Amino acid sequence: MKPRILLIERTTVKRLIVALLALAAMSSPAFAAPPSEDSIRHLLEVTEARNLLDGMMAQIDTLMRRNMDQALRGRQLTTEQEAIIARMRNKMVDAFREEMAWDKLEPLYVRVYRDTFTQAEVDGMLAFYRTDAGRAVIVKMPAVLQTTMGEMQQRMQPLIAKMRTIEQEALAELRATEHKDGN
Repeated sequence: MKPRILLIERTTVKRLIVALLALAAMSSPAFAAPPSEDSIRHLLEVTEARNLLDGMMAQIDTLMRRNMDQALRGRQLTTEQEAIIARMRNKMVDAFREEMAWDKLEPLYVRVYRDTFTQAEVDGMLAFYRTDAGRAVIVKMPAVLQTTMGEMQQRMQPLIAKMRTIEQEALAELRATEHKDGN
């Protein structure tokens, strides 16, 4: 009788292991409930995602103006040429605003959040953003991003200069090989 009891116990243990593995697999994020669209929209509202996007649009105009001024530095433009450049910048900013408008981006945000986070994670973020620390993140993040972007631009200037030097050296090498092949 002992072998039969041992067989039953092994079968029971195997079923228990399979059940535990199935439970563990179902509790993983891959099987967790996706967040509801309402909770994602609420999170986007609480984090002021739309305001952040609007602030970014203002920075885009400033950045384009600065880059165009830098590109044209040292050139004397006529009034007509300046007007053409201003119209081009305005059209570019308008095109950017149109394509990056909240009504076009919100569905993208909802989809990405739904595909990335679980309902529990969205609920946790909402709870965090309701705290003083969470509110501070929301309020101060635009300044953090703006400062970071400004400092990154400053860091990029020497890198861009190095890249131009590398490019010029490579072009000179290419020209030298053309002269060798041509002789």
